[in-house]
Amino acid sequence: MSVLGDRLRAARDKKGLSQIEVFRRTKINNKTLSRYENGGTEPDIDTLKLLADLYEVSVDYLTGFDENESQRKYGEKTKEELIIEEKMKLAEQILALPEHERRLIEDMIRTLQNKNN
Repeated sequence: MSVLGDRLRAARDKKGLSQIEVFRRTKINNKTLSRYENGGTEPDIDTLKLLADLYEVSVDYLTGFDENESQRKYGEKTKEELIIEEKMKLAEQILALPEHERRLIEDMIRTLQNKNN
């Protein structure tokens, strides 16, 4: 079996859904779903998104690109991405300061680092 097939079946089982119930909710034929789960064929991207939404997992998880099952909506940022954004904003603010103020901040950072080492 494929990673995609294994994860589709596992996600469906985790939600406690039969193939017939998935058909009722998505109109994906249960024989087609069975082929997806057994690796006989792969769903198109729209079908994959539909199943990911139903199973409340990410498309990346289903396809094996991400080990994390949690669903991440398009445009939603991870904690790491938010932290990086905050650091970038802070760096931009510091770079916008006059040279002498940037040096003061650098000195404060060095002092704090030395204090903590």
